[in-house]
Amino acid sequence: MTANNLFTIWRFVDGKPGHEKQSQALVNGLKEQMQGLDIQVLDYQVSQSLFHYFWRWLTQRVIGPSNSEQPQLIIGAGHKTHGPMLLSKCQNAVKAVVILSPSLPSFLFDMIIAPEHDYYNKRRPDNLLTVPFALVDTLDSHPSPNQGLILLGGESKWFSWNSMKVAEQIKSIIELSPPDISWSISNSRRSPEEVFEQIQQACGASCTISLLEYTELADTWLPQQLSTAGRIWVSADSASMISEALATNAQVGIIALPSKVKKNKLQCAIDTLISRKQVLSTQSLPFAITAERTKPNDVISKLIKHLELIT
Repeated sequence: MTANNLFTIWRFVDGKPGHEKQSQALVNGLKEQMQGLDIQVLDYQVSQSLFHYFWRWLTQRVIGPSNSEQPQLIIGAGHKTHGPMLLSKCQNAVKAVVILSPSLPSFLFDMIIAPEHDYYNKRRPDNLLTVPFALVDTLDSHPSPNQGLILLGGESKWFSWNSMKVAEQIKSIIELSPPDISWSISNSRRSPEEVFEQIQQACGASCTISLLEYTELADTWLPQQLSTAGRIWVSADSASMISEALATNAQVGIIALPSKVKKNKLQCAIDTLISRKQVLSTQSLPFAITAERTKPNDVISKLIKHLELIT
């Protein structure tokens, strides 16, 4: 750490939005919890082969942003970033944190932040911190008890979709919830066209619901809804939306879908959350009260402590 309290992070990025969103969530959490430091984040785009970076490291001993402060921490997500991250770690003698299960041996990294389902059938290394699905920003939410939100996906690699059965589950959710809740239901790009019609038929005129077409919603709509909804239900296929919901202070439930494969790691993660009573399930009625959930910022707090980033 420098005398002027500057703390430099090199973020290795591979151009994939899902990876970069998770590494940005880590950056945001570190900034929030290390406010006494002047945190500078420099991105390093990884676009070449591992051989290219290895040769550059052998000949120039430089892997990372040019003309910059030496880092105090290296972070990255995505398999293409792993090799360059480790070369830069060796070059700068600093700690490296990888997001998602690495393709290289775990012990080479100082810490791993990964979804629990990445390790559901293999040994968990000592330097592992887990999140339910993906690392996202912890949302400053203030749940309203009379506001409900239902987020729908569609057919996916892991799950089949049946709009009628989804609509029946939504009907059960509404009927078993307090009658004064107003429900907002949004579809997504994978949702079949008939899903809203099926929901209207199942629920009838007695339900207080708003059916919202995702193409007509502003970019700010979902964060606003997540920050104020007291009850959030998400279809099982929507791993990213489940992650976002779990980062709030709302009660979260999962709308069940049939698995396409025998070993469905996403379903295993959902089953784990249900068994811990951290999320609600339409398959066990009436709904149980959920237990306390670990938020993304809790994981980042452990990271800071384990790596002794604040001294």
